Amino acid sequence: MKCLVQDNNDNAPIFTDSQPMRLRIKINDVLKLAPNMYVGQVNVEDPDDGLNGQIKLRIAPPMDKLFSINDNGAVMVNGDLLNGHFGEHRMTIIATDQGDPPLETRANLIINIENALQNVPSNSVSFMYQSSSLERMNFTPKSTSSLQDVQSTFDSVKPATIQTATENPKLRFAPVFDPSEITVIVKENQANTELVKLHAYYMDNKPGSITYVMLAGDTSLFNLNSFTGSLHLLRPLDMEEETSYEIRVGTAEASVLLTDPNFPYTALIVVNVVDVNDWIPNFELDSYQFKVNADAKLGTAIGQIVAYDEDRTASFFSNYFYSSSNLETVICQVPNNEIRYRIKGNNNNESYISIDPKSGLLTVKKDLRLFANKKISLNIEAEDGGTPKKSSETVALIDVESEETGTFTETSSTFDTVHSSNKLQFSQRNYSASLSESIHPPHLLLVLPVLNKLANERFTTTCSIISGNYEGVFSISTNSEGNCELRTQALLDRETVDHYQLNISVKTEKQVDYAIVQVTVLDTNDNAPKFIYKNDEFNGYFAALSTDASSFTYVTTVQAEDADLKNSSVVVYSLDPFSMDSKYFMANLTGEIQTKKSVSQMMEDSQKNYFNFRVSCFIHFYVDFLAYSQTTFDQALWYGKNWVLSVD
Repeated sequence: MKCLVQDNNDNAPIFTDSQPMRLRIKINDVLKLAPNMYVGQVNVEDPDDGLNGQIKLRIAPPMDKLFSINDNGAVMVNGDLLNGHFGEHRMTIIATDQGDPPLETRANLIINIENALQNVPSNSVSFMYQSSSLERMNFTPKSTSSLQDVQSTFDSVKPATIQTATENPKLRFAPVFDPSEITVIVKENQANTELVKLHAYYMDNKPGSITYVMLAGDTSLFNLNSFTGSLHLLRPLDMEEETSYEIRVGTAEASVLLTDPNFPYTALIVVNVVDVNDWIPNFELDSYQFKVNADAKLGTAIGQIVAYDEDRTASFFSNYFYSSSNLETVICQVPNNEIRYRIKGNNNNESYISIDPKSGLLTVKKDLRLFANKKISLNIEAEDGGTPKKSSETVALIDVESEETGTFTETSSTFDTVHSSNKLQFSQRNYSASLSESIHPPHLLLVLPVLNKLANERFTTTCSIISGNYEGVFSISTNSEGNCELRTQALLDRETVDHYQLNISVKTEKQVDYAIVQVTVLDTNDNAPKFIYKNDEFNGYFAALSTDASSFTYVTTVQAEDADLKNSSVVVYSLDPFSMDSKYFMANLTGEIQTKKSVSQMMEDSQKNYFNFRVSCFIHFYVDFLAYSQTTFDQALWYGKNWVLSVD
């Protein structure tokens, strides 16, 4: 009876040389430079039998582009000897057996190729070689402490024929990118898609391997195919978190081949995330209540409807064509969170009340005396500017009071609690009020009724603002009836803070209750327009004209900005007729300046070759403002209804 013991693949390959292994070669010791030049030997063994003990060797990327190794352990230059081979190189050798499953071992190898030829003038190399074949190298291990150097030495061979040759080492530049800067537009929530395919090439137009590597970028979001250069998006992006990403891509060859600072050996990819209209407008309150006097004049502000949209300001969608030498991007702006308001419905109420489509401000449109002591109900729709458009609705209830009723504007939410018969509490949980920023303090804004007060607690009730009172512009006190009175104690500024959310409390010795007050600051025309200058040293505009310029020649465009909202910020331009040389120029409403005459005529009439004139910008909304621009602004003065910037 015979028993055969079958070998199992239970041993991984073993590198017998000391770690890390080192190979060193001097170019001036080599008699002939040839492709796939032999560098040295790596020794590895596997004690298993058969296929389990057969070993395959390879060099881990990217150093496999420079060096190669066969299964016998012979390390060679991969192809022609290039400039990038000189110096010290560290790499990983992978030994894998043929068992099932295969086992592998890794070891570190350091190759040092000394380039003594760099000292030869004009990169010309003269060396001796023998016509007879060169014998294989002997490898003598030399122990140095814990490090073993495997050095290459040549057997002395007596040359039969000696001659001189001159060769130039082949220097090759690393691949360059075209284009080297790319902008990619990606919609949020898009994933598993190819963003762009990078292209790199050798400038000598010769074939060669190119391995793409990601040098910078979020690898959890983006993946680069090292062979094709294709950049993929792995998971969805959210514009509300990050609007742009930058990725830097290079090649493995650039780390070992010749480079020049004038060429692009890396590519920068900018990924811009565009917003998708995935949020609907939301109103600050579930519903709105306002009060207005029946004899209110036309244009009187009643209150403001406020909605917000969590989408970004604008979304950019693009169609772009990409080729190896061209990238074109078409960008369109879509305001996903730009909200427009309108009164929805076919009843006649909308003919008496109007709403500003941009600000949501409700104003009196017709005489309201027919509605005295009645209520006007309006359905208000807020719609964004996205594609497709999204909208939501709310109800605004306007209480038209007779002339003798209270004069302040109050709004409140319809979200009321069920009042307890004995618990101290506000009449409502949510209140809202609107107030123009032009109203000077102190101003009674709102009275918050307090219910279930005991007769002996009216004078011990305390009202407080717990939070939301930015810069202390509001104050609250308890009146003689034990209710809370909310007042302004500082001038409001719509351009600084346009909305307040106040947390109000009322306390007695034993009880406490809370309410929220939403205060919307209405805009007034309280800011003068200001010119925008492109130079830092001088407040003025400068232009040059050719002496042969004809009449109606474009000179420059002036620009001013106004911090106010909607109609208050519409700036109009004109020339000051009293300025020195304004008669030679004209300005349109958008600030574009042109000549009235040819430059030669202007010079002939004025007998000078320079001209100085003044441009004014102004707006008309409730009060008029005026700003001048010429050379320098000296001081700002207030004259009645005009804001004047005087200039020398």
